[in-house]
Amino acid sequence: MFKHLSILLSFLSSRALADGYWDEQFGVPGAPGGVVAVARFGNKVIVGGSFTSIGGVSATNLAQWDGTNWAPVGGGVGGVVYALAVAGGQLYVGGYFTQVGDVGANNIARWDGTNWSALQEGVNDIVIAMASDGASVYAGGHFTMAGRNTVGKVARWDGTNWSGLGLGILTVGAVGRVDSLAVSGGNLYVGGDFRIAGGTAATNIARWDGSAWHALGNGLRLADYSGIENGAVRSLAIASDKLYAGGYFRLAGTTPATNIAAWDGVQWSELRGGTGSIGEVSTVTFSGSVLYAGGSFTNIGGIPAYRVENWDGHDWSALGSGVSELGRAGEGILGLASTGSELVAVGIFTSAGGQPSTNIALWHIPHEVAVQRSGTELRLSWPGTGSNFVLEACWNLSPTNWRAVPLTPSLVNGAWVVTNQLSSTNEFFRLRRR
Repeated sequence: MFKHLSILLSFLSSRALADGYWDEQFGVPGAPGGVVAVARFGNKVIVGGSFTSIGGVSATNLAQWDGTNWAPVGGGVGGVVYALAVAGGQLYVGGYFTQVGDVGANNIARWDGTNWSALQEGVNDIVIAMASDGASVYAGGHFTMAGRNTVGKVARWDGTNWSGLGLGILTVGAVGRVDSLAVSGGNLYVGGDFRIAGGTAATNIARWDGSAWHALGNGLRLADYSGIENGAVRSLAIASDKLYAGGYFRLAGTTPATNIAAWDGVQWSELRGGTGSIGEVSTVTFSGSVLYAGGSFTNIGGIPAYRVENWDGHDWSALGSGVSELGRAGEGILGLASTGSELVAVGIFTSAGGQPSTNIALWHIPHEVAVQRSGTELRLSWPGTGSNFVLEACWNLSPTNWRAVPLTPSLVNGAWVVTNQLSSTNEFFRLRRR
């Protein structure tokens, strides 16, 4: 009994310490109404959803964060925003609306930082997901028309015109919807709730190579049966030549995998236990080499984690006590985006790290300084995602004695590196966010 109590107290203590990385002010007063989508746009973070204010600032369903303040975007969006993407230095917004600012636009539009523009006739139904290869934008959802073209729930905008992707995602009975998209190396990966991509059998996930559709093994599903309800793929992310998929499923190919899995181009694998039996993975994203997963789950890989956790390639770790919500269907974390030094979480929730946080939250990603000595030199380094840090030093630990190290860091093999001369006295180093 005492041993188990000691383990529990240790776990609770570590969670309490980690909660210090959750920002206490970012989510207050937050965004009354759900926040569904988040993306980086230049040096700003854009969020979209169904709200009329955020951070105490009036904003209609779309807003921007510059690292200090919230502001509306171009008069807002006259309906719900479900998806965001960036291409060619412009922001693309998808959802369910007919107007952006003072411009008419059907469910998808473009913001150049100053003005809104429609994408021809837009699409004829909800846009749920978008992705970009840097030049073209891909949109997916419920729609069957893009511009004047008949399409199958997914289409490509090349900057001027719409085009379909073969037959696209076909509807079989009541099944046929795109929920997630990711682009890599000329391939578009499509996830959702479907059984046929083009003329190819594909369960909830498929690949478009520019001319043809391909299945990814046996796909991602709840079970080997032909029923209508057989899982869904909600989010996709790509890193190190692997595709990571999150959603609501129990099988990845022939491998048991609960709600999160990885595809290496040949086969599926699980990530040390997937999630617990309750709650799906709604969003996955990378910050450097670390995968972050968010959703409505309370456990991944045997680690208690409330709606958000990270995967370093070997193990899962909780982000303190995570976020809490009211326990209704569809709540939890719905979107994640990283600035390198911060992780922005959006969704439908009431607290983060045990502090009030209404539908938006900010996690300060921990970064540690590594120190190596070589002769009379010290090599100080930290992860390359930490571009928003200043390296400081002092000779004693008085709070007033820290000073910036007057050397410019170099990016070497994915890490920021400073080489400093060894001091004849004790010297302490730390990272401070700008």
